[in-house]
Amino acid sequence: MSNRLQRIRSGPNTEACGGARKLYPYAVPLALLLAWEAAGHAFGMRPDVLPTPSRIFLEIWENASEWQNHLLRTSSETLLALMTAIACAVPAGLMAAASQRFRRGAAVIVRSAIGLPLIAAVPVLVFWLGLGAPARMAAGCWFAVWPLLRGIIKGVASVPDAMSEWLSSTGAGFGARLSKVYLPAAAPFFLRSLRPAFSLALSGVLVVEFLGADSGLGYMLLAGAATMNAPVLLASLSVVGLMAAAACYIIHVSERFILRGRLRYRWGGRSHED
Repeated sequence: MSNRLQRIRSGPNTEACGGARKLYPYAVPLALLLAWEAAGHAFGMRPDVLPTPSRIFLEIWENASEWQNHLLRTSSETLLALMTAIACAVPAGLMAAASQRFRRGAAVIVRSAIGLPLIAAVPVLVFWLGLGAPARMAAGCWFAVWPLLRGIIKGVASVPDAMSEWLSSTGAGFGARLSKVYLPAAAPFFLRSLRPAFSLALSGVLVVEFLGADSGLGYMLLAGAATMNAPVLLASLSVVGLMAAAACYIIHVSERFILRGRLRYRWGGRSHED
């Protein structure tokens, strides 16, 4: 009897409510796709203007090998561009830990670069590198490096000057201050900047593919628009969106895993959630 009263007082099953709440973000786009499919059949929408989701899926399914090649090319160049941007942003951002003057100057450059339209530099990169893979990766790196650099500088700047001065007074060298203070402080800001950096790297690669390429998702987007082929156009857009969503989800899960492990290490095996 007491167990029954306890269940009544505790209200509805919180685990079931939590599981249903997690499904809400997926239910909304699924409902929109079903409504789109139903409207396409009910109103007889022309497939060459606005194809239904099933027609778009059929386009991808029938040419799966071709879409796989285009996806592999764009995704590999985007990842290489992002890795290059990380390799450029991390040393430059950590140099801000060595000099406060450099930090302020770098912050001004980053704010100015982000305020300007990044796409304006693409013609210069194409002029220097042509329309091949180097230009696509250079454009992706150019787009992605600025949010990464801003995140690292913001993390370094979050360290109080008093803490840095105290470590210097104790005789700690720059390497010790970097590993014990600046790197842990910059890590959360760097991880949070990875998602916008990936999206911008993908945008840079696609822009150069628009200008001239013989394969890739940007090429398929442009080919679908040029030939007035709505299924190919929307299939290309769908593949780009799914690739970006999958990459951002992987980055988000990795970010939570790394930060949670960092909190457990800091608090003796317990995180804030425990």
